[in-house]
Amino acid sequence: MKDAYLYKKLADKKVQCLNCAHYCVILPDKRGICGVRENRDGVLYALNYGKAIACHIDPIEKKPFFHFLPGSYSLSIATVGCNFRCLNCFSPQTTVVTNWGPMLIKEIFNKGKNSYFKLDGSEVREIENLQAITHKGRYKKILRVFRHPYKDKIFIIKPRYTPPIECTASHKFLVTRDPLRGKLDKIRADQLSKDYYLVIPKNYPFSLPNIELNIKDILSSHAPPLLKKNTKINIKIAKEILKLSKQGETSRNLALKYHFHPSYIRTLRSKFRKKGISNYLFWYKNQLTEKGNRLVYKYEKKGGISKKIKLDERLTKLLGYYCAEGCVSKLKNRPNSYQLIFCFGHREKQYVAEVKNLIEEIFNIKPKIIQQRTITRINVGKTSVALLFKILCGSKAKNKKVPEILNQATRNLVKAFLDGFIAGDGSIQKGEISIGTVSKELALGIYWLWLKMGFLPSFYRWKPLSITTIEKRKVNQLPYYYVKLTAQKFRKDFLNDNALIISPKSVKSLRFKENDLYYFVPIFRISKRKYSGYVYNIEVEEDHSYLANFISVGNCQNWDISQGFKDKKEIPGEDISPEEIVKIALENNLPSISYTYVEPTIFLEYALDIMKLAKKAGLKNNFVSNGFMSEESAKLVIPYLDANNIDIKSFDDKFYKENCGGRLQPVLDTAKLMKKSGVWVEITTLAIPTLSDSEEMFRKIAKFIYEELGPETPWHISQFSGAISWKLQHLPDTPVETLETAYKIGKEAGLKYVYTGNVPGLPSEDTFCPKCRALCIDRMNYVIHRHDKSGKCPKCGENLDLILK
Repeated sequence: MKDAYLYKKLADKKVQCLNCAHYCVILPDKRGICGVRENRDGVLYALNYGKAIACHIDPIEKKPFFHFLPGSYSLSIATVGCNFRCLNCFSPQTTVVTNWGPMLIKEIFNKGKNSYFKLDGSEVREIENLQAITHKGRYKKILRVFRHPYKDKIFIIKPRYTPPIECTASHKFLVTRDPLRGKLDKIRADQLSKDYYLVIPKNYPFSLPNIELNIKDILSSHAPPLLKKNTKINIKIAKEILKLSKQGETSRNLALKYHFHPSYIRTLRSKFRKKGISNYLFWYKNQLTEKGNRLVYKYEKKGGISKKIKLDERLTKLLGYYCAEGCVSKLKNRPNSYQLIFCFGHREKQYVAEVKNLIEEIFNIKPKIIQQRTITRINVGKTSVALLFKILCGSKAKNKKVPEILNQATRNLVKAFLDGFIAGDGSIQKGEISIGTVSKELALGIYWLWLKMGFLPSFYRWKPLSITTIEKRKVNQLPYYYVKLTAQKFRKDFLNDNALIISPKSVKSLRFKENDLYYFVPIFRISKRKYSGYVYNIEVEEDHSYLANFISVGNCQNWDISQGFKDKKEIPGEDISPEEIVKIALENNLPSISYTYVEPTIFLEYALDIMKLAKKAGLKNNFVSNGFMSEESAKLVIPYLDANNIDIKSFDDKFYKENCGGRLQPVLDTAKLMKKSGVWVEITTLAIPTLSDSEEMFRKIAKFIYEELGPETPWHISQFSGAISWKLQHLPDTPVETLETAYKIGKEAGLKYVYTGNVPGLPSEDTFCPKCRALCIDRMNYVIHRHDKSGKCPKCGENLDLILK
């Protein structure tokens, strides 16, 4: 670890890192995007200083440098770190399945702590005590959650069975083309098609039995009800009294005006002046108090509620009934009281009787049964019980939810809850078991409970007319959500119906496939829409996956040397000092040291100290860089830098934004600055199928090199291989024809030296004289045969632009 060389101190012990073009503003005890620069009490430290993860000898052509010390070997040095990132994110309404049930990803973000910001507007928050279900069906800790502004097209993936998913083009899904074999791949959203099946885990853990509700903790989470004081004073009168008093009105005259005693007016004036005027002067807090083994609100009549209540099948079934047919209302004529209400049709006498009995058994309360013209109502006029249901399940139809505690419950308790809901507001028909609700949160919660029990439900949204007429009244209508079990085998198991025979036709009609571990669901539709707003992602430990709208997706993380270390306090690597690095190079008679494998700017302090010593020892220094450097860092290293191979990944700013979290312009600026300063520059472009392999892009890069860097600047177009890319392993290898096309475009643009890479044996990896086309350097992989004469063509004497010493 060492003090960073390039940073600016800001207010409140914040710092701004000047190493790369992100210019991260880093809060105390936080790290930058690279993961290796940390702000400690207002001082920026390079955590990877002296921590080498690579220190070995490579052919210089491997970098690749074809015109810098050709045929030589170089000592390759690297540490961990990466200053590019992947913008793989979901829209804010995406649901993530957690140990507390389905949660909106934006709600997870809102629960985060210790947030820190990036210069591009993105924000990172740490998450405590929350776990996500991974693609393996197990709980793993959510480490942090990310949010950043996004304005571009967003993909809408609509699977069969689950809600649609909205995400950026680069987010990865776990998929398979062959469900029978079950081999899983990770595919970007913009690479998905109906040829793929998405993945849903089948097996999930259930919790231990004997859950007991701590009623005090639950009720204490809700603000105590306010009780209106028995007074005629309100805010309007209070303000008038204070205003008239300031104008010199006496308490006697004010008492006559408002029909109070003068001494009471004087008391009021003193209170208003000291405490100000607010509603809280005219209300009491109805505090929760303990009486033996029961809890009661201060002004609540009769025995209150037990401190502890066992979560058993009776209670969970009652909660199911409530989610279907219940509500909590505040009495208008008794402003300090809440009541719990269940409503049933007149023909649903058995449900009325069951709910009445459950209330009596669990809470020792005798509810009122009220017959109305169209319904039968069950009323429980006890504030503590009513608030318990409101907190656990919501108070009105549109904000109902599955109680969080059910996500910790056993299978039989979950079954009892679903039985209660289906009895109240579901239906069991010949072809399906169906529930319906205007609460999306409740529908998603029930979907999860069914899925957790081992059944794959279907999710539907129906949007009715916004206004309809019921009994001559105009009624607003909300979107309606249905969750259904349609497969015969699921209905048979859920209903425990041994008489139901599963027909071959039913099995054949299933749209999903399955094995012991997963359901494989087909994609119904893929579309896009314009989007402007925040997008979100989370990072999950170990499995690096989670369920987005119940579908398995990859999380926000990189691997190995680029990002895999970031959640660790200790930076990996072997302790090797700059002096030792230079000593190793000299002992092996190596002419140069290459700073490679990760962006050298990431270990700038370490690299620069080595470079200075290497320069003194007569060694050359070479960067293999993504070019995303700040001007400050480029100018700092240029006096000691001899060569730089810069990776221009694309000539499209959108590509950099979506795939790297960076920008194109800083890369181009770095290349131009290096060339202008006398550093030998070679350019590399990895031709990635569908992402950076268009002829138009090749032409733009070739034109830039020719016009800004000069025709003598070598351009390497390399073949992409999914086998060596964790992030893009789903893509095929670049066809040789694509490389040959790029080679031809580069030559037509006027470039003297264009090379293809990663495909041994092609003539385009050789160096030919730009004037007479004579073979000057013959290459096969990293083995070369030089035919040149001290850097000149052996046939015509043309300068080959070689740096030989």
